[in-house]
Amino acid sequence: MSLSFAFGQSATPEIVYLEGRIINIDFDSYTAEIKLRKSGETVKARVPDYDIVPNAPVFKVGDVVEIARVPDDNGDHTYEVIEWVRRPVLGWLLGLFILATLVVARLKGLRAILATGLSLAIVTLYIVPQILAGSSPILVALLGAGGILILAIFSVHGVNWSTTAALFG
Repeated sequence: MSLSFAFGQSATPEIVYLEGRIINIDFDSYTAEIKLRKSGETVKARVPDYDIVPNAPVFKVGDVVEIARVPDDNGDHTYEVIEWVRRPVLGWLLGLFILATLVVARLKGLRAILATGLSLAIVTLYIVPQILAGSSPILVALLGAGGILILAIFSVHGVNWSTTAALFG
């Protein structure tokens, strides 16, 4: 994953985010040796100076971390440890949430989860691209929100007179 501006000339260097496991840390020089996940290459990356940034995360050997590769003035790259990789834990929490929703709300919970996923698709596939393409943000947001509202109410509560009245209300 890389981050750069899409407007004309790039005002910032291209930053690339990588994942790796810390294999050694030297807190005297604020560097860590990290074995990158995809390439298997070992790089040296800066860790936070805890005297300057006291609330920075404290990394230890064995942590799976996200690092940023930033070009420097000489055309080389420097690496900085940014944060822990949290996707596996977040995946477990999402699975636990979905399971609890299905146990408590059964079929209505399943329909609510599906409606939430479709709502996210409307935001990412319609609202954001239309606004980035230059369409009126207010009109696009109102149309997208209306579509999400119709989708959510009818998919969770069913199509009947009371949900239609609630929608128009």
